Amino acid sequence: KQLKEIKQLRKDIKDNRAELDNAIQGDRQKLRNALAEHRDLQLGFQNLPPIRVIDHLHQGNFNQRKLLDRMNYRMKQKTQTLISLKLELAELEDRLIYEGVEPLPIEEQAQTVTGKVQDAILKKEAAIAV
Repeated sequence: KQLKEIKQLRKDIKDNRAELDNAIQGDRQKLRNALAEHRDLQLGFQNLPPIRVIDHLHQGNFNQRKLLDRMNYRMKQKTQTLISLKLELAELEDRLIYEGVEPLPIEEQAQTVTGKVQDAILKKEAAIAV
């Protein structure tokens, strides 16, 4: 009975040791299968332990994210510059269009009427104040 238990324990130790080695060293076949769609990654990482492969992939993702953030920031800056330049262009075009043009007669009448109304308001306020 004890011999059976000893054999069983040896078998368990052997199986568990294989699983431990597989966990520490990594299953190379699973790693190759996981990277099968990306041939360049498979060739670059096939002989490395999985922990290093994961670290390399995380570092690559971090660098790509950093580059994307930098590009988005530059895009935002250039968009703001474009908007300000377009606004300045529109102001300069308006200045060119309306610079030599005399005011319309109706605009002159509106200005004189506005001036008379303001004078009347001032006189009224002065009369009330006295």
